[in-house]
Amino acid sequence: TVTNAATCSASASKIITVNPLPNAGTINGAATLCIGSSTLYSTNGNVGGVWSSNNTARATVNASTGVVTPISAGLVTLTYTVNNGACSSSATKTITVSTTPSPGTLNGVASVCLGTTTTIARTGGVSGGVWSSSNTTIATISNTGVVTPVSAGTVTIFYTVTNAATCSASASKIIT
Repeated sequence: TVTNAATCSASASKIITVNPLPNAGTINGAATLCIGSSTLYSTNGNVGGVWSSNNTARATVNASTGVVTPISAGLVTLTYTVNNGACSSSATKTITVSTTPSPGTLNGVASVCLGTTTTIARTGGVSGGVWSSSNTTIATISNTGVVTPVSAGTVTIFYTVTNAATCSASASKIIT
C-alpha cells in the first residue's frame, strides 16, 4: 500500500503459496560397513526420496532402495533427499568403510582317521583368529589348529578373523 501527501492510497497484492517442507527423517543403518558386503539403509521420513553418496569411489548407494555397497576404506556421507515439487529436504549420515581382514588359506590333509589327529596349517592372512568346527560331534579343533576326529563323517573347519571394526572373514577346509 502506498499513500501520497493528499492521503490517496493504492494497493497491489500477490498471492503466495507456502509449501510444507518434506520430511527426510533420520537415516537408520550401521555406522561401519565392511568391504565385501552390501547393507540396506532406511529413513523414517517421507517415501520416494533419492539416495546418494558423496564419494562413489568409497561406497555406492542404489538411488531408490538405499542399498549401500562399500568399495574402499574411509569415510563416506550418505544423503537421502525428498522433494515435494516446490521444496526439498535432506538427511545425512556419515559412515566408516572398513577393510575386511584376510584369514589366509588353510592347508592340510583332506581326511583323517579316528584315533589320530592332524594339524591344519594356515598360510598368509591375519593372526589371532578363531578356529571352529561345523560339527563338533564329527571333529573338534583346538586353538592351534589341531583337528581331533570324534566320529565318522564330513566336517568343515573354519578359521575366522575379525578386525576392530567388527569386519570378519573366514577360510575353510573340508575334512572327511
